[in-house]
Amino acid sequence: MNRVYAKYLAMGGIALLLFAVQPAVIWLGITVSPFFLILLAGVIPGAILWRRRGILRSGAEGERKTKKLLKKLPAGYTVFSDITLTVGEKEGQLDFVVLGKNGIFNVEVKNIKGKVTGNASDAKLSLQKDYGAEKNRKKTLYNPLHQAKGQCNLLSECLRKNGLPVEAQPVVWLSFEGVELVLAGRPEYLLSAAEGEDTLCRYIKGYSGKLSKKEQEKAEQIIRGAIR
Repeated sequence: MNRVYAKYLAMGGIALLLFAVQPAVIWLGITVSPFFLILLAGVIPGAILWRRRGILRSGAEGERKTKKLLKKLPAGYTVFSDITLTVGEKEGQLDFVVLGKNGIFNVEVKNIKGKVTGNASDAKLSLQKDYGAEKNRKKTLYNPLHQAKGQCNLLSECLRKNGLPVEAQPVVWLSFEGVELVLAGRPEYLLSAAEGEDTLCRYIKGYSGKLSKKEQEKAEQIIRGAIR
């Protein structure tokens, strides 16, 4: 079960248990109404889970669109999707790993909607929503560039430990066509669907790298063996 879901279900369970024990609970000298416990048990966790569900659905939508795009890569490329990679005691979830004659790419997908601003080196970026009830609302998001690099380090470590000293390349793909990027120091591997849906495949195909056929086969074998 997703840890986020488990946490809020546990909250609801505790509140229901308190409600069942007695009509009112004295906590730190404050009388807690049974109606409050009902609210805590159902409405609050439900609202949080509903919001979480929306985030997960948005992410899944972005990954579905990306999977469809990556099918347009020419023969010779192998695409792994939604994998959990285990290296010793380390574990990481990777959206896509693309393996081809010109390299190994870790593709991190973000279905971000709105205007993203900041600096590429920042730990967090600013996101301004441009639609719905949250229009013009600003929030922060973790920098996906750092996330992609961390995943690449894990993937590269996996390859090295299995006898293939090849570095994986990070790619961050913003899959929503309406996203707006205003990012200082933007690296070339930060790609946006707003610049055309063919941008992702064009970048991968045009990357200047080289893997021999033997290295490609070994990399595929290693990755398959490390997937959980």
